[in-house]
Amino acid sequence: MKFKITLIIIILIKTAFAQNVNLYTPLEILGAYENKTRDVSGKPGINYFQNFANYKISVKLEPYKNTISGNETILYKNNSSDTLNSIVFDLHQNLFKKGQKRSKNIHESDVGKHIVVDSIFVAGRLLNKINDTKLWNTKIKIKLEKGLLPNSELNLQLCWHYSLATETKIRTGVYENNSMFIGYWYPQISVYDDIDGWDMSSYDGLHEFYGEFSNYSVEIELPENFIVWATGKLQNPEQVLSDPIYTRYKAAIKSDKTTKLITADDIQNKMLTKSGHNRWIFKANSVSDFAFGISDKYCWDITSVELNTGDRVTIHTAYNPNSKDYDKAIDISRDVIKDFSNSSVQAYPFPQVTMFNGAGAMEFPMITNIGTEPDLNGILFTISHEFLHNYFPFLVGANQKKYAWIDEGFATYLTTSTQKKLGDDFDPLVSHIKVYESYAGKEQDEILMTSSHFLDNRSYIINSYFKSCSAFHVLHELIGEDKFSMCIQDFIENWQYKHPIPNDLFNTFNRVSGEDLNWFWNRWFFQKGYPDLAIDTLTISDSKIKIEITNIGGFPTAIDLKAYSNNKLINHINIDARVWKNTNMHTIEIDFDKTIDKIEIGDELVPDINKKNNTYILN
Repeated sequence: MKFKITLIIIILIKTAFAQNVNLYTPLEILGAYENKTRDVSGKPGINYFQNFANYKISVKLEPYKNTISGNETILYKNNSSDTLNSIVFDLHQNLFKKGQKRSKNIHESDVGKHIVVDSIFVAGRLLNKINDTKLWNTKIKIKLEKGLLPNSELNLQLCWHYSLATETKIRTGVYENNSMFIGYWYPQISVYDDIDGWDMSSYDGLHEFYGEFSNYSVEIELPENFIVWATGKLQNPEQVLSDPIYTRYKAAIKSDKTTKLITADDIQNKMLTKSGHNRWIFKANSVSDFAFGISDKYCWDITSVELNTGDRVTIHTAYNPNSKDYDKAIDISRDVIKDFSNSSVQAYPFPQVTMFNGAGAMEFPMITNIGTEPDLNGILFTISHEFLHNYFPFLVGANQKKYAWIDEGFATYLTTSTQKKLGDDFDPLVSHIKVYESYAGKEQDEILMTSSHFLDNRSYIINSYFKSCSAFHVLHELIGEDKFSMCIQDFIENWQYKHPIPNDLFNTFNRVSGEDLNWFWNRWFFQKGYPDLAIDTLTISDSKIKIEITNIGGFPTAIDLKAYSNNKLINHINIDARVWKNTNMHTIEIDFDKTIDKIEIGDELVPDINKKNNTYILN
């Protein structure tokens, strides 16, 4: 019976709207269609599920000792149809454990600064960590005395502590003057989904994350004059901020104008918070992680913007006063959020967003850790890229460990129009395509559908950012602005606060565009190849010039043909990438003009690895 059902599913996939007709579909995904957790239309199936957690975390951070300790209570809901006999946690800080497999180097002084779980209670029972748990790499598996039945809940409590890595700056870190960004800092329940069951991939420092949408209530204890910026909304500003700062804060979060909430003078006067230790309380709903930054020497700017939905978003920037131009980051942040909300995505989906000026560039829900950039274009580029991640993966939660090209590709491509519009003579899309061209077709150019956690550093970066960006650009040009925007918006609408896979993305575009695009997905995402069009032959007969163009690399791109006379453009033809749907050769005819002395194909926005075969000189 199972064979017959599976066969029917395969037939449906191949016939329903011609979807996946040429696309390899792994058995796990066929199983998801059979179980109706996913649908061949690209929408969630009628049996789609997601488990859910409510976190209540209390943490004490000692910035002068670089230590952190906490306890958390979790109410975990099993919404699947499976009985769970174990619960799996991510312990990302075990990246620093001695002997841990890593793809990034860490400073020798930080080795051993891993998380120590002091106690685990399951349904009120203290576990024996030797008999009831299995620890390996950055995962811990907890055996359950009784299986967690479908539609049942489980209470868990954990206590833990660790010393902060002070020299290693991988996405988070301890910076100068007691300023820190804290991420991946607490035991977090792994994702249990319809494709893999428990996510068992460990963190290696390079590859990114996969988190379950959850509710968080987090209390952070710090000494006086330390400010906290975090995922979610601050619940008790009147209890932690000094009276003058709080007065300004109340007005700032409702104003479209920029408020310099904490200035260099305020920092010098050391009147930032209430006296003594303060407990900062933040709440965030339906987010896949929680992170925060702290400092007693950072400036704090605030503004807010009302979106076209009527919702108001509060925007924060926290920065080192010595960081050049970062006093302008608040205006850049506001303009980015406004532009996103009027673009092909949708209105910004969360109540606030914060830029924290730490190091590197790493996204977290509603907060991003951004290093110091050399100029305003650099600040704009990094802010817009990291802020876009609030849509992918923090609204549309694809598995970054396996499909990093979904969120990084969209964050790289969808921001280019904003960057060009708001920047100073700034068009990063051209640079993105050039980076991809420099690696395309070489050994380290891997198939996009290769699971991201199998890729080394260079292949990972090229695939996740530049190859995917180039593919999305070609697709955008192929189906047009209106259809591309409709596809993006439909994908977001159906998969917000859910976990899509690439097939869901491909099938969404096929359905919404009204076009079978599998030939495109197959070439760009499932096959080896590269973009390289060439003028193969040119003949003149019967008052016509016939130009035969060959697709050498196999990847479909537009043909952009120009004819010149004495460096003057006299003919321009653009043919979209559909021309390569069933062939690798195409002939273009143009009227003969004896003054034509050069025929050229290509454009800086059309990926092509070899420009030398794009020109034909007529004598």
